[in-house]
Amino acid sequence: MTENLPCPEHLLWTSSLVPRPSSLPAGRVRQGGFSLPLAIFIIVVMALIGTAMVSLTQSGQRSVASEVQSIRTFYAAETGAQTAVAQVVPLGGGNPGCTAVSNSMNFSPAELSGCTATLDCETLTLAGDTYYRITSDAECSFADNDTRRQVEVMVRLP
Repeated sequence: MTENLPCPEHLLWTSSLVPRPSSLPAGRVRQGGFSLPLAIFIIVVMALIGTAMVSLTQSGQRSVASEVQSIRTFYAAETGAQTAVAQVVPLGGGNPGCTAVSNSMNFSPAELSGCTATLDCETLTLAGDTYYRITSDAECSFADNDTRRQVEVMVRLP
């Protein structure tokens, strides 16, 4: 007694969940594409990582440029203070004093171009000793980065 049962391939394609494509021969199962969504996901993740790396690199470059500008400004203030000390207490002797200190300095070396220093000198007498308080305010401008530093020096004559 053999019943007339449909073949298993026929059952596979008669399911309402999986339609049988007309281009595939009987017995072949159509597989869904998983590699395309995976490839798109990987491309999106790599693009996000690349964007983050570019952003971090630019942030690091700005930080280094700001640090260099800050150091340049400190050196401009230090140079202004040293120049004022040399004017207050000349190496060749003479009458020291704040009147010899110029009020401002512009720098010509390329390393300090764009920097200026404003000098101030004040004479103080404490317990019979004469002190000179020299203040050097430096400001450097480079592109959109402006920095300002101040150096203060106290000089006492023997």
